Amino acid sequence: MTAPLLHPVERPSMAPAELGDVKLTVRWPASRLTQALPFATSKLTLTVENASGEAVAHRSLSQGESTVSISLIPGTGYKLRVQADSAAQVNIAGAEATFSVLRNRSTDLAVELSPIIKRFAGSPLAAGAGLADRIALLNQPDGIWWDGRDLLVANNYNATIVRIDPAGTISIVAGGGAASLDSEPQATQALLANPYNVLADKDGNIWLQTDDTRLCVIPKQDGEMYGRNRQAGRIYPVLTGNGSDPEAYFIGYSMALDSDGHILLSSDGEGLVYRLSAVSSATASLTPIIGGGGQAPGPEGSDPLASYLGSPAGLAVDHDGNIAAASEYPAQVTVLCKKAGRIFGKDMQAGKAYRLDASAFGGARPKRLAFDRDGHLYFVSNADHTLRRFDRTTGALSLASGQPGATSELKPLGNDGPAASASFNYPAGLAISPDNRLFISDTSNHQIRLLHL
Repeated sequence: MTAPLLHPVERPSMAPAELGDVKLTVRWPASRLTQALPFATSKLTLTVENASGEAVAHRSLSQGESTVSISLIPGTGYKLRVQADSAAQVNIAGAEATFSVLRNRSTDLAVELSPIIKRFAGSPLAAGAGLADRIALLNQPDGIWWDGRDLLVANNYNATIVRIDPAGTISIVAGGGAASLDSEPQATQALLANPYNVLADKDGNIWLQTDDTRLCVIPKQDGEMYGRNRQAGRIYPVLTGNGSDPEAYFIGYSMALDSDGHILLSSDGEGLVYRLSAVSSATASLTPIIGGGGQAPGPEGSDPLASYLGSPAGLAVDHDGNIAAASEYPAQVTVLCKKAGRIFGKDMQAGKAYRLDASAFGGARPKRLAFDRDGHLYFVSNADHTLRRFDRTTGALSLASGQPGATSELKPLGNDGPAASASFNYPAGLAISPDNRLFISDTSNHQIRLLHL
């Protein structure tokens, strides 16, 4: 596609047959499906200088455009400069190139775009920092959830649930107090046992899981929930694992919302994924929907309750209602198909379970999951400090960010640089907003990292 001439510093006066062309192609890495820029407002600006350093042409590329051609007077020593505006959030390989133009010939050039990774919130903790200092920071952030405006974070070692607004400002949602959960206190007065997961449901109620195997809720509004009246802003235990009642022994590692708004819970202790009953029910109860079968992966397209999950970790639901459950051991993702079709390179039938093998990279172990707006599936691997991606169409597994097999304790994190060169230190949480901002809780670096997909 030929872009318009924006600022014609010099128009070639020669006949078209006596001119030459330079053609620039903008490419994402091969693992991406699009060559377009990530946001409608983003622009790439191209400037061509002649051998004397004078600008002779300007062009721009916006979303949906991947090539541009410029007619120039034949000559040597031309220089192309490519710049991206701040909205693009990309690193440019090949941003400057020197080239020649031959009469009636085309010179082909290319630039590779790759996402930039940034620090969204958090910073290294000072040794011996007191509680008041630590509250303003992140301390071993674990599970995260995008609520439509802000990021909710299970701030594990600070024993709080925090909210991070778009500017990166942190505020406490729950925890930081001394009141027992059994007293059903105001959420910010509660004593939490190292919360590790958080979720906001479709009604704005905030759910969290704690290390003492409790599932708790903070209602957004006063009203009846599970057969009793509850007050907004207070925190209520809903389920408590006790190791005897199958419907209570969830020891859930992750949560998600299904297409009907029900909460899903993974039980790594039982190898099951449960659906929590609707909040209008008289009691909170769990119904198994995936897992419980055998001691090894079964055949493709099996009954979901005959599927072997091992120790399920992350959960995610895509725009078609398909449910993905990650397992670190074995290294796989199980997909419960809700809408039949060919996805991840497999012909899937509704109501059946299918496996995505995550062992191709050896050390990768899927932990938490998230779907992007195009249905590609990302997971963080705590075991080898990476972010990886299953392609929606082919099912191919690729490395999206991180340095496999090495933590970033003794080296730079790579913030404000290419995502491919970033380093993580036991990443644990993952969330993707509808506009394709990907957030990672880089747990042992005490940061939330941000990647524009």
